[in-house]
Amino acid sequence: MALMCVCCKLMGFMPCYNLAHFTLQSASFCLAIWVILRGNLAHFMR
Repeated sequence: MALMCVCCKLMGFMPCYNLAHFTLQSASFCLAIWVILRGNLAHFMR
């Protein structure tokens, strides 16, 4: 959640018409992080 706030602040200068693009990027970013964390957890569980 904190990471999202940082991203939002960094991207705060972006115009509103880029909101959809930003949302898509955020979703991809979160998905990538989730996959990485899941992979790490699976690795540590072994």
